[in-house]
Amino acid sequence: LKKKTHLRNKLLKKKKVHLKKKKMNMKVKWKVKHLRNKHQKKKKAHLKKKKKMKTMYLKKEMMNMKVK
Repeated sequence: LKKKTHLRNKLLKKKKVHLKKKKMNMKVKWKVKHLRNKHQKKKKAHLKKKKKMKTMYLKKEMMNMKVK
């Protein structure tokens, strides 16, 4: 009887550890994904801003050309 309970406890412990590891992995995966998305959003925003500035500059240049 003692041996059986011991084995059962061992298995349960293994399962718990496994679940804990799985949970941690999920957390890490989420963090990585989240950070990657954040980075991409920042990059996109920066590119958009750059493009906007370029078009503004070109428009100004065109206006100057028209005036002359």
